[in-house]
Amino acid sequence: MARLPQITTREDVAPDHRHIVDEIAESRGRISGPFAMLLHSPEIAGRAAHLGAYIRFNSILDPAVRELAIITAAVSCSGTTESPPPLSKRRRTSSGIRV
Repeated sequence: MARLPQITTREDVAPDHRHIVDEIAESRGRISGPFAMLLHSPEIAGRAAHLGAYIRFNSILDPAVRELAIITAAVSCSGTTESPPPLSKRRRTSSGIRV
C-alpha cells in the first residue's frame, strides 16, 4: 500500500500547479507511473517530464540506441520481465536494427 495517495487528476493539486498536470497528461495521455507520485512536488514532476521529453524526442542518440535505453530503464525500474513485441511487429531503423 502506498504511503501517499497517487495523484491522477488536476483537482488533486493546487490550482497554481494544475498547468503542470495538464502538460504531463497532454504529452503522455494520462497521469500514471512515476508522475502519480512525483506530482506531490509539482515542480519536480514538471522538470522530470521536460527531461524525459527531451531525451525521447530531441536527443542526438540514434533512435535504436535511444529506444534500447528507454526499454532498459523501464525494465530496471519496474522489475517487469514482459517480452518485447515479436520482431515481425517491430520497425527497422536506418542502421538495420529492429526496434
